[in-house]
Amino acid sequence: MRSGLSGAEFGRRAGVAAGTLAWWRWKFRSEGVPLRPRAKRALPFVEITPAPADPGLRSREPLELQVADVTLRVPDDFEERTLTRVLQVLRSPR
Repeated sequence: MRSGLSGAEFGRRAGVAAGTLAWWRWKFRSEGVPLRPRAKRALPFVEITPAPADPGLRSREPLELQVADVTLRVPDDFEERTLTRVLQVLRSPR
């Protein structure tokens, strides 16, 4: 439904028979499963300003981020590229 495609078109692209999709839709409806995606809750923006670096006070404790039901522990020697990819995955619709 989120794709905006018909069942037949979505099935063609996903390699699933349109009849199979229709059956699952019927099954979910008969069991009272909501078919419309829930509205996403906007997360508040929090700006983090780094403290001035003091080379003698390096922490070995990981940075811990908790968003909804996800906790992410980031070591102090993380690779920025890897963290960026992880955050992209967390932002993507589930």
